[in-house]
Amino acid sequence: MKFLCFACCFSAFFVYGQEARDLGEEDAADDVVDAAGWNDDAGDVFIDDDEGWEELKPAGGGGGVVVADGWQPPGVEVRVQVPYEGPKPGDGWAGRLETYEASLELETQMEEHKLSAGWFVREPVDAKMFPNHAKLKSSRIPYLLHTPEADEGNTPVPLVLYFGGTGETGQDLARHLRHPVIFKIIADPAFQKRNPCYLFAPMLPEQNWFRSADGPDQATPQAAMVSDALHALIREAKNPPIDTNRIYVTGFSYGAGCAIEMAQQWPGRFAAAMPGGSLPSLPMIPEKVPSNFWFAYNDTGEGREELNRHMEELARLIASRGGDCRVARYATRGDPWVKAWREDAMWEWMFSKTLEGKNTQTGMSALPLCTASIPGQPGFGPERAVDGLEGTWYFSNASALPGDWWQAEWPGPRTGRVVVRTGTNEGRNRLSRGHVEVSMDGEYWKRAGDFTEKEEGVCSFQQDTPFRFLRVVSMTTSPRVLAVRRVEVE
Repeated sequence: MKFLCFACCFSAFFVYGQEARDLGEEDAADDVVDAAGWNDDAGDVFIDDDEGWEELKPAGGGGGVVVADGWQPPGVEVRVQVPYEGPKPGDGWAGRLETYEASLELETQMEEHKLSAGWFVREPVDAKMFPNHAKLKSSRIPYLLHTPEADEGNTPVPLVLYFGGTGETGQDLARHLRHPVIFKIIADPAFQKRNPCYLFAPMLPEQNWFRSADGPDQATPQAAMVSDALHALIREAKNPPIDTNRIYVTGFSYGAGCAIEMAQQWPGRFAAAMPGGSLPSLPMIPEKVPSNFWFAYNDTGEGREELNRHMEELARLIASRGGDCRVARYATRGDPWVKAWREDAMWEWMFSKTLEGKNTQTGMSALPLCTASIPGQPGFGPERAVDGLEGTWYFSNASALPGDWWQAEWPGPRTGRVVVRTGTNEGRNRLSRGHVEVSMDGEYWKRAGDFTEKEEGVCSFQQDTPFRFLRVVSMTTSPRVLAVRRVEVE
C-alpha cells in the first residue's frame, strides 16, 4: 500500500483530503466514507493500515469527529474530521434571557448604578462542536445591564461589552460590583447625555478557559456563550434598539484578554476595543478586517523596554491593516484601565468608531489636524499632543534639528490663553530652546511665545488675535527627540 504521509510519535499516518484515493486496493477509504454518508473531500482521513474496514457512524449527527465504531484491528485507528456546517455557537445560537433573583444588597447596588440583572440561558449544544473542549462548563451565564433612556425617535444606541477580572467570575453578580468604576462612569447622567449607550457585563464561570489556543475562528465554549448572549440581547433590546454598527468591548486584567479574544474570534463585529492592562500577540490582530484598539498600560518597572518594543510592533501592524491604534502609556503606578476609563478622550475616541469606518464625532469636540516635520513613533503620532491624555504625547522618531516643528490646525478661529507643554510625563525631552508661533492662514506667522530653561518645557501666553494654526518650533542645537505632550487653548 502506498502512503503520502508522515509518521508521528503515536505511530499513526495522516493522509489528507483527496489523497485518500491513492490508498490503493479498491479505494477503501472512499468506500468507508461513502458508506457513512460523508464527503471525504470536505474532511481529513486518518489511517495507519490497509486491513479491513468497518462502517463509520457520524458522531453527534451533525458534524465534528467521526470515528470507527465497533471492530478495530489492533493498532489501527480510522478517523475522519468533517467540518461542522450550519449555525454555530457564537453566531446567534438559540437562547433566552431570564430573570436573576438578586439579593437585597445587590438590588441596592444595582439601583445606585441604574442596572438590571438577568441570566442568558442557551439551548443545548453538542460537545462535538467543540472538539478541543469536550467539557462545556455551563449552559447559562448571569449578567448586569445598564439600559439608556430612549430619545423621542427611539434612535439606536451603541453597546459596550465589559469583562471583569478573575475575581469577578462565578454566579454571584455582587462580585461584579467589587470594581464599580466602569459602572459609575457609564451610568452617570452627564456621561449618558454625551454618549447614550448600553453597558453589558456578563459574568464568566469560575475556572473557565475563555481564550483559545487554536487561533481565529476557534472560539472556546465560553467565548461562544458570551457571543450568543450578545446576540440575544440585540434581539430583545427595543427601547432603545442597539446600533450593531457601534458595538465596543473593554475589560481589565483577565477581562482585557477576554476583550482581545472577542475581537480576534469575531473580526468585523466590534468597532473598537480597549483592553486595559493586556496586549495581544501579533497573530491575534485580524488580517482582513481593520481593527481599532486603544491600549492602556503602565510604562514602569522591569521589562518596560521589551513591552514598549512589542507595542510599537503592534501599532505598526494595526496601522498596516487599516486600523487605528491608540496608546496610553502611564508612567505612574496604579490600575491603567481605571486611568483610561476616566479619560474623556478615550470614550470620545471609542464612540467615534463604526464598523463602516466613519467617524461619527459623537460627543467629540472639534480637535485640530496635527502634523509634524518628523513623523511620530508608532502610537505617538502628532495628534497625541491634543488628545487630552496625560499618558500620551507626540514623540518624534528621530532627533530634531533647529527649525523642526509640530503643528496644529483648528477648523475655526481660536483665541484665549494658550499653554504648550513639552517633554514626556516623566520630564524627559523638555524643550528649552524654541518658540511658539501662530497664524490665521498658515502662510504668515507671528511669534507668540518662547521656551526657556526656567519654564521647564512650558510656553504660555495670552492670544487675543484670532488664529487657526499653531506651531511649536525647536531651536535646540543638541540632538534631542521632540516631544509635545499637551496643547491647550483656554
